[in-house]
Amino acid sequence: MSELRSAVEALRSEDLVEVPEARAEEDFAELHRASELLEAERLRRLRDLERRGIHARGGHLSAASWLASRFRLTWAHARRDVHLARSVEQMPETGRAWEEGEISGSAVRVLVAARDEHPAAFAESEAQLVGGRPDPHRQRPPADRRILAAGGRAGSPPGRGRPLRERRRLHAS
Repeated sequence: MSELRSAVEALRSEDLVEVPEARAEEDFAELHRASELLEAERLRRLRDLERRGIHARGGHLSAASWLASRFRLTWAHARRDVHLARSVEQMPETGRAWEEGEISGSAVRVLVAARDEHPAAFAESEAQLVGGRPDPHRQRPPADRRILAAGGRAGSPPGRGRPLRERRRLHAS
């Protein structure tokens, strides 16, 4: 890990004004690819820490609570990360494609949302949605994947058959 930190420090000390445009663009592309790989690895390790029960050692009741407290994340962000880590572990094609840099983190979040909404349908079509076999939709952006994951209903967000407004509820006691 210290090598990773050293590499980042070396990048931060570089005078960007002196970097030629072509190299600046190449560097940005490589940093983007590296950040995607790092995010996939971070969530893989989060799932491992949750499995080990690290959060309980500090008196936390959940990995999300530990994550929010230890790393000063918002509660929503911490819950989202834990949910994403758990979900990707159950989505072999998605996890493989993300780790190999074939799909982005934003595409993974769309695929997780699709799995949450329609688990059985997602299980049957994960390889197609991810692009594990030749598929005309493989290079589509995440918004298009969301439409495809929703059953191809353009213009309708994935949901439980009703618009979000109709699903809203408030219960007070």
